[in-house]
Amino acid sequence: MICFVILEQAIQRKVRTASGGFAMQSEKQASEIADALKSELRQTWEKAAPGWAKWEHIFSAGLSTATGTLLDAAGIRPGMRVLDLACGAGSQTIEAAKRVGPMAA
Repeated sequence: MICFVILEQAIQRKVRTASGGFAMQSEKQASEIADALKSELRQTWEKAAPGWAKWEHIFSAGLSTATGTLLDAAGIRPGMRVLDLACGAGSQTIEAAKRVGPMAA
């Protein structure tokens, strides 16, 4: 969800023109562009979701060592606050949640 908000804010400010410059867009135009992009992104992820669900156990098992290494490198520990930004189907987020524990916000 957060990527949609950032995308919409960026589009509302300006869009790149064909010549590579930037042109300001009206709020209505920017909103229409953002809505179209969000819709396309949502459809793309909805099409991919069944594959993620089917193979998640394979992905998470194969990436468990890498996930642990990344969480170690990030210094994830009890009581921390962690934000998941597009981390696959959620197995990495579950591992982070286990580390921060139930008292984290």
